[in-house]
Amino acid sequence: MRREGNLVFYSPDMYTWHGNEILFETADHFSGTRDRNNRMLFTNDIVNYTTDGIQHSCEIVRDEKLGTFFLFDLENDDLIRLNSLINGREIVEQIEWVSFVFIQD
Repeated sequence: MRREGNLVFYSPDMYTWHGNEILFETADHFSGTRDRNNRMLFTNDIVNYTTDGIQHSCEIVRDEKLGTFFLFDLENDDLIRLNSLINGREIVEQIEWVSFVFIQD
């Protein structure tokens, strides 16, 4: 959602905007992190990052009980706490958004 004066705009993808409110049964949670292109990252987003010369493809997942975000490595099933990865290894500039996943029944 974005406000401009008295007008409210909504976007399903943060690129296209319109005045019709988007109603969801399930909302993806903002991770509090942005990728190297300043794109907001949400649960279920797919991101890439490189560390030690190895590229990793991960899904952003959230532990509902802890309210904590993790990167789930899609190749080796590693689960890495998002904040410790960014702060401990300082690779936030290398995280790049790839795609998002729509929840379907």
